[in-house]
Amino acid sequence: MKRTFLTSLLSGLVLLLFLRCTRVPEPAVTNTKEQVHVMEARKETLQPRIETFGTVTARTKADLYPSQEGILEQIYVEEGERIEEGQLLAALSKEKLLLAREQAEAGIESKRSLLSLAEEKLKEGYHSIDARLLSLEKTRAEIDQRRIEFNRLSRVYEIKKQLFDAGGIPEGELETVKIQYQKSKTDLEQAERDLEIQHIGLRDQDIREAGLSLPETEEERRKVLQILGTRLFRLNGTLLPLNSPWPN
Repeated sequence: MKRTFLTSLLSGLVLLLFLRCTRVPEPAVTNTKEQVHVMEARKETLQPRIETFGTVTARTKADLYPSQEGILEQIYVEEGERIEEGQLLAALSKEKLLLAREQAEAGIESKRSLLSLAEEKLKEGYHSIDARLLSLEKTRAEIDQRRIEFNRLSRVYEIKKQLFDAGGIPEGELETVKIQYQKSKTDLEQAERDLEIQHIGLRDQDIREAGLSLPETEEERRKVLQILGTRLFRLNGTLLPLNSPWPN
C-alpha cells in the first residue's frame, strides 16, 4: 500500500515537471515611444530633378563666322556659357573691316551715281516721247496742208485739161500744171509714209504687244507711250526689259 502511494506521487511529480518545461513563454513587454516629425505645409511649384551621369549635347547647333576676314583680338564668352540675342561674342581687328566698309561705301556711291544717271536717262526718255508726239502732230498738220494743196492742184489740173481739149490753152501750160500736180501728189504720199515711220513704237499694236491696256483719252495715251518708250531705262535702280510688266 505504501509502495503504491509512493509510485503515484512520483508519477505526479514527473507529469508536473513535464508540463512546466513545455509551457510557451509570454512575450516580454517593452516600454518604447514612436518618433513623430512635424512639418509646416506650404504651397510651392515642384521641379522634378534627377541626378545621374551622362553627356550633355546641344539640341540645335549654329556655326558662327564673321562676314569679313580678320584677326581675332578678343573673346567675351566661354564655351558652354548662356548668351542672349545681340550679345557681343568676340572682336576682330578693325583694319580689314574698315577697308571693307570703305569698299562698300564706294560701291554704294557708284550705285547712286548709276541711279542718278538712269533717272536722267529716264527723264530724257520722257522728253523724247513728248518730242515724238509733238513731231507727229506737226507731221499731221503738214500732211493736212499738203492734202489741201494737192486737192487744189487736182481741180486746177482737171480744168486745164478741159481747156486744153477745147483749145483754150497751149500744151506747155498744161504740162506745167501737170508737173505741179504730180509733185504735190508725190510730196503728200512721202509725208504719209514718213508719218507711218514716226508712228512705229507708238501704235496701238505696239501698246498691245507690250502688254499694256489701250488708253481711252489723249492724256492717258501720252502716259502709256511714255511708259512704252522708256522701258529700257533704269527705274529705281532696276533695268526693265521690253517684255517685263511695268511696275505700279
